[in-house]
Amino acid sequence: MNYETYINLILSGNPHDANRYKAAFIPNRLYKYYSLGDDPALNELKLETLSRGEVYLSKMEEFNDPFEGKALYFNKSLLEEKGWSRSLIETVSDTLRNNYRIACFCNAEEKEQNMPMWAYYANNHQGFCVEHTFNLDYMTFLYPVSYEPKRILADKLMTTFINDMFDATQNHAPLSQEAQERMLLLYLTNIIKHKSWEHEREIRAVIPFPDGSRPYISAPPTNIYIGLNCSAEHCSRLINVAKNFAPACNIYKMVFDDNTSDSIQLQEISLL
Repeated sequence: MNYETYINLILSGNPHDANRYKAAFIPNRLYKYYSLGDDPALNELKLETLSRGEVYLSKMEEFNDPFEGKALYFNKSLLEEKGWSRSLIETVSDTLRNNYRIACFCNAEEKEQNMPMWAYYANNHQGFCVEHTFNLDYMTFLYPVSYEPKRILADKLMTTFINDMFDATQNHAPLSQEAQERMLLLYLTNIIKHKSWEHEREIRAVIPFPDGSRPYISAPPTNIYIGLNCSAEHCSRLINVAKNFAPACNIYKMVFDDNTSDSIQLQEISLL
């Protein structure tokens, strides 16, 4: 997806065309991988969330990549020379980043058999993978991640936006069209990652969530894939979850087959 095309459609006053353009790059079926490790309480929380047909929305600070949310950078010394407060820039930047919650999904060609994703996010096949089907209502909030080689200098963008906010507050007026466009550019930094991650082909749901809201979205499972090394106890729990969503949901166990070139095969589990 070319984000310059998407942004230009937004800025030219064609949000519906922009969403249609973006939706063409997002399949309605996406995959999410879950680990099941040594923390029983955390394992239970993941299984309970799945049993409700929901997906947890994380804060940026909860991600495993410490560089998440840092696509923008500021020349703070130069800004201070121009009279801008370093703490103000940091506060506004943090506030914008923390006003959203995010769910990450995979759009890989290998789908449920994406070996690196099983290793990264399902603790070497001890966990599970869930296929979710999204309707058009969610397409507004889904974005293909943009993988960039370098961070973006954002001094002018941020200071102009702060002035926009100050003027709107002083005049008791809504944000101008230009200010809303700048806010969109800042919002889109939530879907920027370093180029070294582009093999993940990630799709993100980026949703504004005020403090106190439940950090979940409704996303019943379409298919559940149990990892090769998933414990018998967790297998049983996952099968029971699938039964609750049958016949709309099927469940498969990953198995190793010495007699084929693919090695990993899918074995469907009967829910009767």
